[in-house]
Amino acid sequence: FFKNIPKSQIEFALANGAMHASLSHESRKNKRSSWLWQMATDFAINDMLVENGQKPKILFIGCSDSRVVPDIIANTLPGELFVVRNIANMVPPYNEDSYSFRCTASIIEYAIKVLEVENIVICGHSNCGGCKALFYPDEKLEKVPLVKEWLKLAQEIKDRVLAKNLSASEREFQTEQLNIVKQLENILTYPFVEEKVEKGEVKL
Repeated sequence: FFKNIPKSQIEFALANGAMHASLSHESRKNKRSSWLWQMATDFAINDMLVENGQKPKILFIGCSDSRVVPDIIANTLPGELFVVRNIANMVPPYNEDSYSFRCTASIIEYAIKVLEVENIVICGHSNCGGCKALFYPDEKLEKVPLVKEWLKLAQEIKDRVLAKNLSASEREFQTEQLNIVKQLENILTYPFVEEKVEKGEVKL
């Protein structure tokens, strides 16, 4: 992606990044210093992206949890990740005839067919509120019917974990782990993803 970007623009962005990295811990706490660095870097990178367009090579599917920040986790700049985030980083099984859960499905379709990404990352995390909510009693989810419906995507995982008779902490950990495996299985139900994976054109 960066090979076609003018060297002067890259140097400007990197120089501002180095300036930020060299700040003392106390200075980085200063919101104004962070804001000035961020604004300068954003201007430089945004100019690159406007001129060259986005050419991300990675589709990142992550949780909406505010503590999960894709660019920090992947150490990437704007333009390098194509991102979809939802509760518990889930991938609805492919169903061309259904209008349910079309947002995540359409992003996957666009990433593969238009952007032609080469990697798909499904990123789970510890202390996931969505995974924990799978085991809430129905009355606790009455105020969030859309969330309740979304969590039905993980019913199979819930059943598997409950069958193991685990402690609450073990149950949460197992659910988070199994959830990632299940979403990797689900994304292969998309025929255009499966085809690319089989050809070695996309890695999971």
